[in-house]
Amino acid sequence: MNPLTLKNKSDSLFLQEKDLEKIIEKIRIIRHTLNSEKIIKLSTLQQELIVLENKSQLSLSDIAETNSIDFYKSPEFITFLKSMEAYVLLLEKENYPSEGERCVLCNQKLGNNGLDLLQNYRKILNDNTQRKITSVKNTIKEWENALQRLDIGLELSQPSFGISPNQTIIQPQILIDLHLYLENYRKALQSNTYSKQNELETLYINCLETLEDKKATIIADLATTNNNIADIERAKNTLTEQINELLDRKLLNENIDEALKVLKNYTIRAKLIGGNGKFNTASISHKTTAAREYLVKQNFSDLFEVELRLFRKSNIKVDFNFNTLKGTSRLSQTIKNQPLSHILSEGEQKVIALAAFLAELQLDNTKAPVIFDDPVNSLDHKIIDEVAKRFIELSVNRQIIVFTHSILLLNSFLQQVQLEPNKKLGIKFHSVKANFGETGIVGEVGDLNSYDYYNKKLKAVINTSQNNQDEQKLAAAGYAHLRSAIEVTVEKEIFQEVVKRYRKGIAFPSLLRVDGRVIDECKIDLNNIYEKCCVSIDAHSSPSEIHNPHYGRVKN
Repeated sequence: MNPLTLKNKSDSLFLQEKDLEKIIEKIRIIRHTLNSEKIIKLSTLQQELIVLENKSQLSLSDIAETNSIDFYKSPEFITFLKSMEAYVLLLEKENYPSEGERCVLCNQKLGNNGLDLLQNYRKILNDNTQRKITSVKNTIKEWENALQRLDIGLELSQPSFGISPNQTIIQPQILIDLHLYLENYRKALQSNTYSKQNELETLYINCLETLEDKKATIIADLATTNNNIADIERAKNTLTEQINELLDRKLLNENIDEALKVLKNYTIRAKLIGGNGKFNTASISHKTTAAREYLVKQNFSDLFEVELRLFRKSNIKVDFNFNTLKGTSRLSQTIKNQPLSHILSEGEQKVIALAAFLAELQLDNTKAPVIFDDPVNSLDHKIIDEVAKRFIELSVNRQIIVFTHSILLLNSFLQQVQLEPNKKLGIKFHSVKANFGETGIVGEVGDLNSYDYYNKKLKAVINTSQNNQDEQKLAAAGYAHLRSAIEVTVEKEIFQEVVKRYRKGIAFPSLLRVDGRVIDECKIDLNNIYEKCCVSIDAHSSPSEIHNPHYGRVKN
């Protein structure tokens, strides 16, 4: 088995699995929007609309033709009826006309025919049939618009079902049938033909079963392939060790005299080291011990406890031991005579080290600047907030410089500097990034949760001169800013800041301001644009299938 061939196969199977997942999820979304239940409901609404429209037309026609009235379909006649109805209501004659009453327009006594005619006209004008027709039409239109916006493109981009003789990706017939059915159904909307609901449901079921079965097969094949790669790697390592051992023996055999000489020197060195105890280092040890004791007397332990409490880890009881060994100063930390690494997590050990450093820093009489490089690795978000507060407090008396990749630490700093006591400290933030192949570019840090911030960056990309610039990189940068702008829009406009990016906690009262109709109206369009951004950027979170982004489309 060729390792390179297996690696290529593993990569291909992984992409096929992700491709199938994407198509399966898309089919489920389509099925949620277009299914047998909704088709039946739409057909029922169409039938109801026909009945209502026929009722509205027949009522006016019957009355007008029975009484030999001409031009009853004209706008002037309809306007006349509505004006008369408004006048009757103004006179507060809700039951008009009653038997024996006079005409409100000409004041002549109404005969039986005139009485019946006016009563029938008033029934038509006060009938809610037109309102029902409008309501039914609006419901049908909303559903049809949602279906027209639906992405029904169902095409595999990976050869999960093989490659055809003309080197194209084979699409399973059931997937082709479902796509054609959905296309034909959308075309049939205008002719009001909604049929074969059972056929659609059968297509959904068969298509999902086919894709799920293929996905399961690919997952199993991927696991077998990866196991084979691991077996080859283990065999390779074993063989390499054996070869290295043989080479070492060969080298030793070729240099046996030199090797014996080295062994002799090590024997002499061991004897010298064994005599180290005869040298007296007591005076040095006593002086070093005295220095350590002086450090302890300057409340090191108390300061350490304070720092630990600020980091919310006062429950950890650490024992310090200050001593010297043969003239070398030593500071050891234990918990119940056990090393910290045997008891504490990596994050807790980092908190202990940071607290000890800050305690010792306070005993230093100088006010020299202090630089921290990624100080919050392995720390949870609660402790990160406390670290940010503590660094800001230290900056009152000395310059503090912090380098970090942590967006959580940056966001904690940004929140802290908005507090009134910290505004006067003059804290500054800078970003260091790469830009179109150039590294080390220093810039300002903007508001990470501001739509205007990402919109400004997007406009800067669009307005960038294309001379000597890679258009694909420009387009990828533009799509990245657009994706962040969409995320901020969803956070602020759709979900009303119930949950904020890079922020802890949930603003539950804001949940009442969330408008579900806005979500239904916007989610498909936002998702389509967001997916386009995701497949067009160069980032850790981008999918395995990357399209070459086009600069012109970003500008459009």
